[in-house]
Amino acid sequence: MRFLEWMVLGGIIIFGTQLIFNIEYLSKNVKKGGAGILLLVTVGQIAIEGYRWQIMPLYILSLLFFIISYFPKVNGLPLKFQKVLFVLLLFVNTLSIILLPLPNLPIPTGEFQVGTKEYYLKDLERKEIFGASANMNRELMAQVWYPIDEPTQEYPVRWMKDMPYFAPEIGNRFGLPGFMLDHLIYVKSNSYSHENVSDENSEYPVILFSHGWAGFKEQNIYQVEELASHGFIVIGVNHTYGAMMTVFPDGRYFARNRDALPEGVSEEEYTIASNKLVRQWADDLGFVLKEFDQINTDPSDIFFQKMELDQVGVMGHSTGGGASTEFCFENKRCKAFLGMDPWLEPVSREKLSFGHSEPMLLMFSDAWASVPENEGNKPFVQILTDSSKGWTAEMVISDTMHFDFSITPVISPLTEMLGFKGSLDGDRTLEIINDYSVGFFNQFLLNEKSGILIPDHAEYTEVIFSTK
Repeated sequence: MRFLEWMVLGGIIIFGTQLIFNIEYLSKNVKKGGAGILLLVTVGQIAIEGYRWQIMPLYILSLLFFIISYFPKVNGLPLKFQKVLFVLLLFVNTLSIILLPLPNLPIPTGEFQVGTKEYYLKDLERKEIFGASANMNRELMAQVWYPIDEPTQEYPVRWMKDMPYFAPEIGNRFGLPGFMLDHLIYVKSNSYSHENVSDENSEYPVILFSHGWAGFKEQNIYQVEELASHGFIVIGVNHTYGAMMTVFPDGRYFARNRDALPEGVSEEEYTIASNKLVRQWADDLGFVLKEFDQINTDPSDIFFQKMELDQVGVMGHSTGGGASTEFCFENKRCKAFLGMDPWLEPVSREKLSFGHSEPMLLMFSDAWASVPENEGNKPFVQILTDSSKGWTAEMVISDTMHFDFSITPVISPLTEMLGFKGSLDGDRTLEIINDYSVGFFNQFLLNEKSGILIPDHAEYTEVIFSTK
């Protein structure tokens, strides 16, 4: 809860205690003044911090206490009924803020503060294959998180400025009514917008991030901010028509095209469609990298000569993991690949059989790792790991599920009840992912040896870690 929300709750508890226990420790005038102040604070909370339906019971109680104090004759509610109503509304309020809290994102642990900036990119060499018009060029949104010194702004930006578009879709994804997650518009990130890149280093290594099917570039906000705080520039790519939603600066917005991964078709048709999708996403990563080659040479941009683009790390979740794999097969600048439950079925067996020569860390949730060896994604992972020639490691995080690699673990306790989160504590899950991510890229992009990548490292008993 936010500061003014706590003030409203505190005032209501004071009035409610007097009501429940018939304590007359406040004079009539003091009660009237207190009720008036409480209502003013409530109105201020809505105006300053923003309305949340989860605390609607507090709003109702604040208004009721005002009516009771100022218009006792109008009230007319029996005292017993008032007591029951107070207890019921307070219970509903408590339950709603427990199940649908305002999440606090993990605070980055690195030496740098974090900046962020968005870019609209248009590929003049590729046509959109999933859009409504065949004449459209491929358009993307990319967001960068990067190291900064002390920010000049007082407050960090919100997690997602386009959350009003996303909140209903995220709710629907969890099987909830769309309005239930509209409070996510108030979630603050740890990043400051358009700040200058830190001058601590002359340039910083770059990591590309590719989200999963129906995901979005900010879905791993905890991870990209953590990496940025440790001296990496992370570029998240929103894969238009495969992302949950893409919102462009001119106000246009596009949801995912479900036909890109069609349901109810033959296995052969699905394989062709999924390969086409992953191929497009891999091309997106290549295009974005080329665009930032230009941005890196633009004296008017904050990233002027700040990006080390010859040695790039790539990481992806699910479908984005398959796209990242595909990208690394073809782009020599890929020097380290991190896959989180990477979906490799759409990647051709021929390419997988070549393997990676660059270092590769594959993180798996317990749910994906427990699939039988000869089913689903498993055979494709085996082909890749058997064929790869560089440093290769696999790790499994116990009691986790596929969406635990995103910000899902800290959104709501309901995500576990609904089967989208494993039983491992959400903060612990994200801490594990962050520590291994930083350790991996530190070792293979910055040449800083990381003890966490040693198989018998004992810090996390929830992790089964093995190297090839």
